[in-house]
Amino acid sequence: MRHQSLKSIAIAFLCFSLVGCGPDVKELEIKTSNLKITVAEPPSPRELVISNVNVNVVTAENFRDLDAQLKADPKSVFLVMTPADYENLATNIAELRRFITQQGAIVQYYRDMVKTITQDNPSNNATTK
Repeated sequence: MRHQSLKSIAIAFLCFSLVGCGPDVKELEIKTSNLKITVAEPPSPRELVISNVNVNVVTAENFRDLDAQLKADPKSVFLVMTPADYENLATNIAELRRFITQQGAIVQYYRDMVKTITQDNPSNNATTK
């Protein structure tokens, strides 16, 4: 019985595999056409507007002057950080500057590539927006 079912499965497999070998195979037709490609070029961000920041260094010698300033203007607040914290802040700002500069270079690279493609090969129908 087991031999009979294996034989039936083999015959069925053979029939299904031979069905695709018929003479009715159509030739694949390939068509090409030029497409107009629009490359989005976002506008540059507005320029930075940075406000001035006053930094006062608090020492034992000038602490009394700052204390008098606090008493004269109750809305005044002084933020204090250790030299190590100030160094960390400066390092973080430098790291942000590095990252922004590298991102700007990447954006400029892609803008230059789009301009090169559109200028050197006008047949590709690429336009910028």
